[in-house]
Amino acid sequence: MERHCSSPSVGLGATLSHLGYPVDVSEPRPALRPLLPLLCALSACQSSDTDTASSTPAADTAPSTDLPAVIGCNPDLDPFQVTYLMQTSIPTVPRLHWESSKPTTVRIITDVGRDELLESPLSETKATHGEVLVLGIPFQRDSWSVVVAETDHGLACSKPLHWNAPMLMAALPELTLTVRDPDPAEGGYTTAGMLTEKSSLLVILDEYGEYIWTQTTGEGFISRVYFDREKSGLEYMSWAQSWDGPASIRRVTMSGEVWESTEVTGGHTDYVHLPDGGYAAISYDLREVVDDAGEVHSILGDRIVEVDAEGQEREIWSTFDLYTPDLSQDYWIVEIGDAKNLKDWTHGNGLTYDPASDDYIMSLYGLGSLVRIDRETGEMLWQLSDSHGGFVSTTGEPLVQAAHSVELLSENHLLVFNRNISNPL
Repeated sequence: MERHCSSPSVGLGATLSHLGYPVDVSEPRPALRPLLPLLCALSACQSSDTDTASSTPAADTAPSTDLPAVIGCNPDLDPFQVTYLMQTSIPTVPRLHWESSKPTTVRIITDVGRDELLESPLSETKATHGEVLVLGIPFQRDSWSVVVAETDHGLACSKPLHWNAPMLMAALPELTLTVRDPDPAEGGYTTAGMLTEKSSLLVILDEYGEYIWTQTTGEGFISRVYFDREKSGLEYMSWAQSWDGPASIRRVTMSGEVWESTEVTGGHTDYVHLPDGGYAAISYDLREVVDDAGEVHSILGDRIVEVDAEGQEREIWSTFDLYTPDLSQDYWIVEIGDAKNLKDWTHGNGLTYDPASDDYIMSLYGLGSLVRIDRETGEMLWQLSDSHGGFVSTTGEPLVQAAHSVELLSENHLLVFNRNISNPL
């Protein structure tokens, strides 16, 4: 069997509420909700060779509301000209080109048929033309967008542009939002990696639990889907296909192109950003161990590997540095690529980094423990486990029950996903 007993590659992205640029809109106009600033500069985006089809606005289709009037556009001002529309490789992300007779800064306001409107960030520099990706459109919803600029005489707007409802790909499961807390959810977006029987997918969900962005990666297991550091796209890890092969940490633009990739030998399941611009990841560590009878066992452990901004790797720590496999145990038998009959010993599945102390904390499902490792020396600082280590439960409740991830919340607080099953060993 392949090693895929860990979580279904779901990572929660940062909540990006209140990052847009609000405008003064009074009742009874619909609320303008800031749209996550996941787009290139409105006056500087370049068209891409990967655009899959061109389209034009549906000129005879009226918006659900008189969008320019709702926004407060001045009808006496010359409208913007939208000279062409391109469909990117992401069905919900059209690209448009706008032109103006005078240099200006612009934003996009979009109506997706809800009570509020979506608003993009304001472009950073004035220009007479530019390209923009229209973001935040849910699948299976018709929508309308207007290009808007503030002038001394009020808002100048383009004619409403209609986007036909994009269909949801068959590989994606339907989602139902059962509970929603509107205050913390407002303006928030969640990233996730989804594994189905036939494909691996990157997705973004809005605060209503609707898909607004999806892409098939066409690869094996993926994990840790983030918004990238600049909030200009997504970032994720595609696992190594062999124990000593390369995993890829990739950055994807909102129009669907991979624009940066960093390789980590044997990387799988989890990785973290480092303050110097590099990464650290859990990596496979396969070694042969001989028992007392002379039989050779292929033991699969784990290690922490760093890769710096120049792509240079260094090993920080290995489970073989601290633990010795108990060959009397019945380990899971797994295969990774061409390597078969491997005994899945430690099954590392979570990694977090503490910048204050420059330490790593790693969850080891196979050993039922968390370990804290000094980044500089590779020394183990402590272990947290029900069967070994330096901590004792004060309540009688188990400390670690098959931990499946670990996140540092603050100096003295960890978030651990316990699967509430007996530790495997």
